[in-house]
Amino acid sequence: MKTITPIAPIAPDPNLSRIIETASRVFFQRGFHRVSMDALAAELGMSKKTLYIHFESKNALLEAVLKNMTLQIHEGLMEILNTPESFHVKFHHFIYFIHGRMAQIHPCFLEDVRLYAAESWRIIEEFRGRMIPVFFGQLLDEGIKAGFLKPDLNRPLFLRLFLVAVQGMMNPAAIMESGMAPRSVVDGIMSIFFEGILTPVGRKNFNSLANHD
Repeated sequence: MKTITPIAPIAPDPNLSRIIETASRVFFQRGFHRVSMDALAAELGMSKKTLYIHFESKNALLEAVLKNMTLQIHEGLMEILNTPESFHVKFHHFIYFIHGRMAQIHPCFLEDVRLYAAESWRIIEEFRGRMIPVFFGQLLDEGIKAGFLKPDLNRPLFLRLFLVAVQGMMNPAAIMESGMAPRSVVDGIMSIFFEGILTPVGRKNFNSLANHD
């Protein structure tokens, strides 16, 4: 099992925290490319000059927003994993937590970051690439140990397929093409992977064919 490495927290500066929190709310709702530093300064009730004292560019502010977002997700998932609750309770808490985070982000924000801030987009991709194998890997191990999941589950294959599904569907273009909200996308992926697509009748027939072969 991989060790979950803590992410270094951002320095607790009240002004920086307020700027990052406000920028997060505005970026997530309106997108990144469409929001100017003038608009952010007005939202904060400060001059643009003061804003630039803290962040030399809008891209630097975006990077701080994304690092803060990944830190909060990391801490939230760690808190869930460290509770003494059973697998199915933790799993539902995982889904609820991810739902809550995804509901805050409009697809236009992800699309803007992918198109106009490649370096910052890598923060999202790299965190997602670590989060699924490590956090969900540990959750799978608990589920197998508790008897909720098959003991012969091909863990590396499952995690790889799950990661590919999330990375593919959480791509801004895929979300916008599907017409689904990010939260609904997460719902769909989880349902297919953990509940499957076969009805009891379908599963019985599918298994009989497999056994016949």
